[in-house]
Amino acid sequence: MKRILLLLICFLTVAFGFSQTETISIPWDFFVLPSDDPNFGDQSIFDSRLTIEEGDTVEWTWLTGGHNVKSEPESAEAFGTPGGEFDTFPEGHVYSHTFTVVGVNNFICAPHESLMYGSITVVPEGTLSVSNPEISNFSISPNPAKNSFTLDLEAYTSDTTINVYDVLGKKVFSKTLSAMRSSIDISKWNSGMYLVRITTADKTLTKRFVKQ
Repeated sequence: MKRILLLLICFLTVAFGFSQTETISIPWDFFVLPSDDPNFGDQSIFDSRLTIEEGDTVEWTWLTGGHNVKSEPESAEAFGTPGGEFDTFPEGHVYSHTFTVVGVNNFICAPHESLMYGSITVVPEGTLSVSNPEISNFSISPNPAKNSFTLDLEAYTSDTTINVYDVLGKKVFSKTLSAMRSSIDISKWNSGMYLVRITTADKTLTKRFVKQ
């Protein structure tokens, strides 16, 4: 019996040890929409068409007030901020949802549905980590920083890009990366918080960075 219990514990440790979940941040403001939007694609501050795995969490952070998040009726899961269709929240509000059902989830800001919308495609756990492990994590150091920071990726492919946005959603920096480690000059940036987004063909991760 002790041997069986020990084997069961080892099995559970291995099974759950490889289960990794991620949080993907969306800077929620005007012109957060798919980059191929026929009317505003070239003005998109964040490509809101995401692909994630079961168990991953998406976090919307309000850059300005007067917005909400509502799932569309055809979505695989129902989610969204509490209240009615036009109940909104102030700047700095954060809403998050953990997706557990495979399928496509369309979402909007109800008061600004033509300028703030997107879709989240949920695939089975492990799908992206096998096909695209290079975007599983990255680090920024030092953070905060004054003149430059170093960006470290766990792995690298030629389609990896970095885009940086200020708190108003304006893109201040964009570059296709050429190595697992890159030094980014920030000496001319204004002081404050920025969102650093690392993207490959089918996955995105975002972290906060503070410029001193």
